[in-house]
Amino acid sequence: MTMIPLVGFIGWHNSGKTTLASKVVKHLTTRGLAVGVIKSTKDIGIASDTPGTDTHTYAMAGAAGVALAAPDQLVVRTAKPDLNLHVLAGIYFSSMDIVIVEGFKHTSPVPKIEVHRQGNDFLYSQVDNVIALVGDAQVQGILHFDADQSEELATMIEERFCKQNPKITNQCRVTLAGKEVELPPALEQTILQSLFGWAQANDLMWQEEKTHINIEVS
Repeated sequence: MTMIPLVGFIGWHNSGKTTLASKVVKHLTTRGLAVGVIKSTKDIGIASDTPGTDTHTYAMAGAAGVALAAPDQLVVRTAKPDLNLHVLAGIYFSSMDIVIVEGFKHTSPVPKIEVHRQGNDFLYSQVDNVIALVGDAQVQGILHFDADQSEELATMIEERFCKQNPKITNQCRVTLAGKEVELPPALEQTILQSLFGWAQANDLMWQEEKTHINIEVS
């Protein structure tokens, strides 16, 4: 199994991080990579479906989660899950090559790219794990890119986090009523990714590359 790499874009409001991150996503997808995106927001009460639709009716009826399965997409509406980013990526983006996250500047384990606009304070001295700075100013010891170097930034991300992403060989053994069952590959990947994300967030990462994870359900 491969841990899905997460790379964050951070910056103050109107710094241009969404514009830059979306360009990077486009470059990466053009190169054949599957890219997921998780964006944080401070807004609440955002409308996720239209009044009068079936999904809205179920939500108004008190359903804790509503999913709309269409021929071309799956739309899921739930309350905010109390999960760290790696677990979220494991559950919802287990088939992705990389997940771009916007915001989450205080999430320490995630490497971050700061998008800086002149006149604003820097974030790299206030948060952990800033690996690159985008903007006019350059800081010694931190990779620098101009705002129009989205393709070069995408190349750095691909080479550092996709091509060099270490493989972790694990097996997930599940026993149901005393009988070991074989999981579909996609389900096994989701379980392992979620477990590794939880372990990483709690400083419980396994030291050995090969680990057997046994799950018993009775």
